[in-house]
Amino acid sequence: MSLDLSPELESAVRERAAAEGVSVNDLLERTFAIGRQETPPVHNPRAHVQSLLDKWRATDSTPAMPTILTRPSETPTQALFRRWNEEDKLMTDEQKDEEDKLWEDIEKGLKENRLTFDRRRHAS
Repeated sequence: MSLDLSPELESAVRERAAAEGVSVNDLLERTFAIGRQETPPVHNPRAHVQSLLDKWRATDSTPAMPTILTRPSETPTQALFRRWNEEDKLMTDEQKDEEDKLWEDIEKGLKENRLTFDRRRHAS
């Protein structure tokens, strides 16, 4: 079988296959395979996302993080910061010193990157 495609369409198909890391034949087979189930329209986006997450979790071995319980009138972000504060209270002085050193290293790296960027920007 041969297809008579415009150069633009052929280029688009080849680019799409390359972007997906598959051959053109594999892309076409996957797209037009007999018995291929059509994706039903999404009526409930929340349920659709939950379904996709459930499928992903079924194949992923990464343990799920426990849910952080919120208090009345507390946002999930506030609950996360509360939990971090509670965890910080349990840290030893040695752990706190290691944490401080880590943040100092991060800040130093950010400062060095910013200075390098500023020098490059002013040089051009």
